[in-house]
Amino acid sequence: MLSACSLPGQKTFSGVQVEVTESMVAQVYLDGLHYGHTPFEKKDIRPGTYTLRVEPGEKDKKPYETQIHLYPNTITSVMWSFKGAEPTGSGEIYELEPLASQDRSELSVITVPEGAKISLDTKSYGLSPVVVESAPVGSAALSIEAVAHVKKSASIELKPGFRLNVFARLNKEADALAQPGDGSDQALSGDLTDINSADTDSTDSIDNQGQVQADTLPGSDSLPTDTNPNASPMPTTASPIPSSARTAILTEPTKPYALINETGTGWLRVRSQASSVGEEVARVDVGGKYKYFSSLNGWLEIEYESGKTGWISGQYADVIR
Repeated sequence: MLSACSLPGQKTFSGVQVEVTESMVAQVYLDGLHYGHTPFEKKDIRPGTYTLRVEPGEKDKKPYETQIHLYPNTITSVMWSFKGAEPTGSGEIYELEPLASQDRSELSVITVPEGAKISLDTKSYGLSPVVVESAPVGSAALSIEAVAHVKKSASIELKPGFRLNVFARLNKEADALAQPGDGSDQALSGDLTDINSADTDSTDSIDNQGQVQADTLPGSDSLPTDTNPNASPMPTTASPIPSSARTAILTEPTKPYALINETGTGWLRVRSQASSVGEEVARVDVGGKYKYFSSLNGWLEIEYESGKTGWISGQYADVIR
């Protein structure tokens, strides 16, 4: 993934690629608006946080929906597969996030399930979620392995001055159809250079009302719901965690609330800050419903106990409004 410099006074744009690895045409939505079908690429989108929805062409498969971040002059790449018994599929999201320092590169890997072994080339970097603060610049072979799940391999490019954020959902071994081209051994590809070559005058560019304020609005609220009346509707080691902190809220809480999705472990870590390096302060159960306050950089702030708030990864939860 590469970036390009913006000239003074020039508008800043981002891009997104969505590919489904099998021979299936899937429909692509951003913030509830239909933008086309796979293979999908668009390079004139305003930077910000968006809700991406990928609807498969087979009725027995469920749409995949998640938040993505589009950073200035970069392209976010989504490689997805709806094969296997998992109805929402498996795959990866690659986001290139600018760093304050141009002298180093970083790698962040978050996986479902958590606790996957992360390796670059032949060197192990521990279990996910992982942040490699001084990642080797250049091409590398990323390997993600979890017990009872299909190993994921990808060729990545680490650039100075950027953090490559990787979000990976692994396919269970019993569900996998391990055939060539099913995404089980996928290389990151596509022309991710020079985002400024996009047609910035395109009439269907996402306006998004300027920069999305990710700390106050989730991606699904970036645009008014009536913008397009024809659009389809949006569907580290820590101290021991007290058992009370892991009790899911089974009654319907006051909206908005966060609904915890399947993680592969049955629970989800709550952290003290909106980062995978934040201290683990609690664990919440899959299926639990927790009062929602705000979002920041893909993390959701929730009340996990009365009067106590923390942050969970937005990759594993939906905000119900």
